[in-house]
Formats: sequence, structure tokens, C-alpha cells
Amino acid sequence: MIRGEQPIRWRPIPAVELLRLFAGSAFASIGVISSLMAFAAFHDGLRLQIDRHFCIIAALAAFIAVLAGLARILATTEINFKAGRGGLQIHIGIGDIFKQPNSVAAIPMNDFFDAELETIIAPDTVHGIFLDKMFRGDRDAARSTIDLALQNQSISATEQETVARKIGATKRFPIGATCLLSTDRSKFILLSLSKTDAATNQVSTSIPDFVTALSGLWKGARSLASHQEISVPLMGTGTSRTQLEYEDALDFILLTAIREHNREPFTRRLNIVLRPEHLSRIDLVSLKRRYKHDV
Repeated sequence: MIRGEQPIRWRPIPAVELLRLFAGSAFASIGVISSLMAFAAFHDGLRLQIDRHFCIIAALAAFIAVLAGLARILATTEINFKAGRGGLQIHIGIGDIFKQPNSVAAIPMNDFFDAELETIIAPDTVHGIFLDKMFRGDRDAARSTIDLALQNQSISATEQETVARKIGATKRFPIGATCLLSTDRSKFILLSLSKTDAATNQVSTSIPDFVTALSGLWKGARSLASHQEISVPLMGTGTSRTQLEYEDALDFILLTAIREHNREPFTRRLNIVLRPEHLSRIDLVSLKRRYKHDV
């Protein structure tokens, strides 16, 4: 039996990051306005008007700069757009993957779908947070519940590999394998994302495996989620060890999702949930500009 859920608090957006975004846009606006004023100064009539109304012009320039800075902050922390021939509705923003209402959340795991929190699974990963949040460290409850979800998917024995390990599950599943786990209030698609070294329990994901996992996720979402909204964290940047930068991993998620949706729709909306620290290396404004047209 899955135990009751407990809240997880994500850190707020760092003040330094907000200040950087605000200042960048504000100073850019001031630069544009200053350039226009310098150009106008070459015209005697305009220069006279500028001299007479300098205080008003300066106040207006400051107001525009503030608006530009605020707009930059708001635009950068959350975006919505449609992409691809299939018109996939995409939302990207800061949030908590476990608090996405009316959405099925994807949980990236290793290829054993291990339930050993701390001894194998790091507690600060999405996999680890899921185990702690849903089972409060009860390994036996987690193991039996995940095993039942995997059995319900009828993954053939030829796709599984039995591996001798000192601790952890002994059945290895293919990269991209998925199963649906439901509670009274939430639904999760568990995803085999990373390969595990049976001797050291260290996980890794090659770029081809990352693409395979994402493709499996979208196909699994189509069959398991009944076209409900799908929420995914920014995968492939932490312990999975793909060596991808944040924006590169996001590109892989978007491109594979759009390609699969073009082939056959799998969700009515895709939510990509970011953490505050992701903002330092992802420019959502330019990303939206690149993807909002057909890909």
C-alpha cells in the first residue's frame, strides 16, 4: 500500500538571477533610448525639444526600462507555445513535478527501477524524491508496488535480463521501458532512463540511450495516459551523466516529443518542469522563438 504524500518544497528563484535578468533588459532599453536621443541631437529642432523636456524624457526612459526588465523576468520564468505540424501545446516553467494538477508525471529511473533509497538511489534525484514522497522510505512497499506496475505492462521476458546483485532489484529492463503507477490523487509514468553498473550501482546514459528513453516515454504516454496532460522534469542533466547542458537536454526533450506528436498525438499538453537553477543556462525567450513555428 502506498503511504500518504508529504509536501516537497522547491527553492524560489534566486534573487541574483532575477536581478541579472531585470538589469540586462533594463540597461538594454536604456541603451536603445540613449542611441535614439543621440541621433536626434543632430537635428537642431529635436535637440531643442530634448533640452526643454529632458526631465520628462528621462522619467519616461526609466519607466520603459523598468517595464522591459519586468517583462523579461515574467517571460523568462514561464512560456507557452504550440510546435510541430501536430500543434503540440507546450508549457515550460518553474515548478514542482509532484504538484502538476490534472497531469500524469514522468519519473525517470534506472533500468532496474530500484527502490533502495540512499543505498542505491540518491535522495535528491527525482527518482529518490519519488520514493521518499510516495513511500517514506518503506523499501518493501515501494518494491512490491513498482513490481506490480511493471507486471501490469506485460513486458516480455525476452526484454528483461536477470542480473546477480548484492542489493537492489535483479531484473533489468530495456531503456525506454515504462509503467503506470497510480494513487488516489496522482498518476506517474515510471521510465527506465539510465543504465546501471551492477557492481558499483553507478548509473549513466549515453546520448543514443537518452533519445531511446524519450521515444519510449512518449510512446508509453500514448498508451498509458489516455491523452491526459504529461509533465516531465528536465531529464538527462544530473546523475544520468549524459554530459548535456541544460538547454541541450531540453532540446532533446522537445525535438523527440514534437517528432512523436507529429507522427501520432500522445497528449493534449506537455508540461516541462524546471528548477530555479536551470534559468541560469536556459533562455526561454529565444527557445520559444525557435520552437513556436513548425519543427
